[in-house]
Amino acid sequence: MTAAEPLVLVVDDDAAIRRTLKRALEFNGFRVEEAEHGADALKRAAELGEAPALLLTDVVMPVMGGVALAEQMLAAARPPRVILMSGLAHDPSRLVVAGSRPPFLAKPFDLNEVLKVVTATLATPA
Repeated sequence: MTAAEPLVLVVDDDAAIRRTLKRALEFNGFRVEEAEHGADALKRAAELGEAPALLLTDVVMPVMGGVALAEQMLAAARPPRVILMSGLAHDPSRLVVAGSRPPFLAKPFDLNEVLKVVTATLATPA
């Protein structure tokens, strides 16, 4: 893989979901880093040496949830695109990050749908 491939930061407190998303995204040409909650993701992002192109995060996690994480990461000099995901009954229209509604994936999800949403989100002009 080369640095030209988009870097995706996958954040979920469920290790099986992180592994599954990592494998699927890497198989489709993305570079992937993982974190188990928001605070871990902020630490990991600081260690990366480059800004992730995309933050794919669960909404409800221990320590720091996905909305708070996204808010903090969007304040960075090079903010990532954001996709929220959750297995809980959320009304996606109520999930607002930095004044907008990011794409939302309801768990369980189809990996083809995840790839479609990731690709579309990265293709959307900033």
